[in-house]
Amino acid sequence: DLSGSDKGSAINLNAGTYSSINNLNAQNIGNQNVAIAFGSSINKVSLSTLAAKDTVVLNGAFKKGGFDEISNLQTGDRIALSQSLFGRLSTKNIELNTSGAASSKDSRIIVNKSTGDVFYDADGAGTKTNAVKIASYKAVQGATISMSTFAFMA
Repeated sequence: DLSGSDKGSAINLNAGTYSSINNLNAQNIGNQNVAIAFGSSINKVSLSTLAAKDTVVLNGAFKKGGFDEISNLQTGDRIALSQSLFGRLSTKNIELNTSGAASSKDSRIIVNKSTGDVFYDADGAGTKTNAVKIASYKAVQGATISMSTFAFMA
């Protein structure tokens, strides 16, 4: 729970990774590295409700029927997508709509802005694969969710 943090943090939900959690409390100022052990699973994160700009790196929970849950998403926060999980992506592969279904063969990440559900569809509007829910977010009131909400990692 990062809701009291006033500095941006980078939260990697993948096992065996480190996250840079900034300014956890008034007595603990600075970067605090938090490790997620191999074999562990963290699928829920509550981002800062202050002016921090947080980044969450999604994990592969969807491969086991789960998904990542992000609360307090606000304008300026980022959802990072790893090339090792989702292939090489760019903003042309992001589709924002209210149906959650891909309408283009280029759409790989589909964001249902009315529900906050985020889907991955390996072939976009094609018929070879079905979209899989990879995350769900709850945005703070007034937040703008756009293509720039997503970041791409090698």
